[in-house]
Amino acid sequence: MQKIILLPVIVFIVLVLTCPGMSQTINSADAEAYVAVIDELITNCEKKSAMGNSASDNIRNEVSIALMKASFYKKNKELLIEEMMEMRVDPKLYKVQYFLNMRFFAIVRDHNPQVAEAYSEPDEVHLPSPEK
Repeated sequence: MQKIILLPVIVFIVLVLTCPGMSQTINSADAEAYVAVIDELITNCEKKSAMGNSASDNIRNEVSIALMKASFYKKNKELLIEEMMEMRVDPKLYKVQYFLNMRFFAIVRDHNPQVAEAYSEPDEVHLPSPEK
């Protein structure tokens, strides 16, 4: 009776330990992917600053948010990477972007004290009013 119960347990343990697809490990390649995505997002956010003189309030607001994101990502890059590694965020572009956006808005919009205490706040952005 003990052999009947013990055999499936042993098989399960062997399969879990030897199957590479069962466990996700974070390695230095993943950390490099995180850095690449964050750097790309910073660059894209900073490119939006060219539209800061737009006559549209909506566009100027988007530029302001983009510049605040760039500031937040620069100030907190290492912390964000460490947290993504701990949470085992898959280094796919859309998953990293989602994580970064959630962290940014948890601090800026929601003022979530549990999240905000570890991060540096982004710089305030004041765009000039458009000339008419």
